[in-house]
Amino acid sequence: MRIHERMSDTEVEQNSGNWRTARFVLGVATGLCIAAIVVGALSVDMALKSTEIAGQGPAPTEAAAPSQPSPEPATETEAAQAPAGDTAATGETVISQEPAGLAEPASSAKSEDTGSSVVTSQPPAEPEVTDQLAAKAPVDPLPAVEPGNATTTETGASSDGSSLPAWERNAVAVTLPADTPRIALVLENPENSDIPHDLILGLGLPVTMGISPIDNPAIAFGEKARSAGFEIVARLPLLDRRDPASTADVIHPAMSAAEIEAAVQRLLQGMPQAVAVSGVGGRQVASNAGLIEAVMLALKPEGYAFLDDSGQRNAVAVQIAQRLDTVALGDVRVASGAMTDDQVYRLLDAAAQAAETTGAVVVAAPASAAVLIGLQRWALERNGKPARLVPLSAVLSIQ
Repeated sequence: MRIHERMSDTEVEQNSGNWRTARFVLGVATGLCIAAIVVGALSVDMALKSTEIAGQGPAPTEAAAPSQPSPEPATETEAAQAPAGDTAATGETVISQEPAGLAEPASSAKSEDTGSSVVTSQPPAEPEVTDQLAAKAPVDPLPAVEPGNATTTETGASSDGSSLPAWERNAVAVTLPADTPRIALVLENPENSDIPHDLILGLGLPVTMGISPIDNPAIAFGEKARSAGFEIVARLPLLDRRDPASTADVIHPAMSAAEIEAAVQRLLQGMPQAVAVSGVGGRQVASNAGLIEAVMLALKPEGYAFLDDSGQRNAVAVQIAQRLDTVALGDVRVASGAMTDDQVYRLLDAAAQAAETTGAVVVAAPASAAVLIGLQRWALERNGKPARLVPLSAVLSIQ
């Protein structure tokens, strides 16, 4: 019995010892596991930080310049003179600037690392145009129409046309062979025509407009016609006898030469772009040598030609022009306002045939519907075969 109890006590003591040992071992193992987990977490964190630091790389550092005596800092002028890519005494690269006068002055900034003065170039500034510079700049105004008659024969005058007579200075440029037969058609008084002005100015043919510069509407129409590319003939009011009801601008035989000259100058002030002057008035004016000579003397200083469009066979203008060394045209074929378009067509065709013999013919016609219709038909069918329709100055140039 006692032996059994002692054995039982011995087993209990052994079991208690084993349990304590197991608890100790279990505690140590648990501590080791916790320590391993902590160490692993720290290792992972340190590895991540090392990766981030390695990815950033080392901080950039400027290469140390070789040891040398400390030179004086380069001025902005020296830096601007140095070519691109060269190094100044400090070892820094100098950027070349724009030439003086095109770029703004360079600004100087302190370098944070070296403390040296670095010249930075600014983009070139656009030059500012002031009113004073604009006033001093030379201006070459271009004329609305090239002066002179562009034929195969050169006039030899100055390029600005200052030495040209008015019939050349105000001429519309034409280029054609010198031996081409020529027809010049003068439409008389288109400013008073029943045809709308825009249709007349839109003809598209090199006709010449004969306009009377006696009032503002006529002068305004003349300016529009010249801007549209037409040559102008100023039709002056010339009477074969004195009219008591006439105005100061009407020219008649009772006037003195000085009075005629003054009247001519007043009328031409309203139409200075004309190439020639013709007379409007009595049928006997063309044969009045004294009156025609006084008018042509008034035209001579500026070089306007005289056009005798009276149709009179005893006209004296051409003979007087030869004596005065001026330019005049006579023997003009005149179309009446009663003509039909077929008659106008035949008149132009006959003039073209005559031009093949004489070289040039001038036709004067009113700006009526019949004349414009006949002209358009002739231009479509006969112009250039071989006679060509030309401005009046192209006929004056071969007289």
